[in-house]
Parts: sequence; structure tokens; C-alpha cells
Amino acid sequence: MGSILAFVGFLLQVGLTIGAIAFSHGGLNQRVRAVEEKVKDHNNLATSVTRLETEMEGVSREIKGLREDLKLVRNELRGEMRYRAAESSQRQQRRSPYDFQGAREWIDEDQQ
Repeated sequence: MGSILAFVGFLLQVGLTIGAIAFSHGGLNQRVRAVEEKVKDHNNLATSVTRLETEMEGVSREIKGLREDLKLVRNELRGEMRYRAAESSQRQQRRSPYDFQGAREWIDEDQQ
């Protein structure tokens, strides 16, 4: 009878050990799943950051192109403004069609 009780005690001890391992494994399994979820979230975040960086590089290139276009337009406008300023100063410097070299001498001769 003692051997049977020892055997049943041994089986009970093995069963309890297996139960403890299973319970521990279940807790460990839950922890692993939680870490996997965090890693998945981290991977999603890393993917989003990579996409954002790519888009920012594209926007940066667009801004650089717009700056170059703005410089070209600004230079063209400055050239046009200089041309208009020179043209208007020439208009102001133009003389009357009646004002020609020797005209004053001709008038002065008539008055004498």
C-alpha cells in the first residue's frame, strides 16, 4: 500500500509540476503576445516614419524647385523693370520734334 501511495504521490507531484509549468507557460505566452503587439506597433510606427521621411524629401525637392523658379522670375522682373526704367528715362530725355540743333539760332536770327 505504501508503494501505491508513493506512486500516487509521485503522479500528483508530476501533475502539479506540469500544471505549474502550464500555468507559467500561459503567463509567459501572454507576455510574449504583449511584446509581439508592441513590436507590431513599433514596426507600424517605423514604417510610418519612413514614409513621412520620403514625403518630406519630395516636398524638399519641390520647395527647392520653387525657389529656383522664384529666382528666375525675380531676375526676369528685375530685368524688365530696369528696361522699363531706362525706357521711361529715355522718354523723359526725348526732346520735342521741334527741338533740333540750330533751332534756337534760327529763332534768334528772326528776332534780330
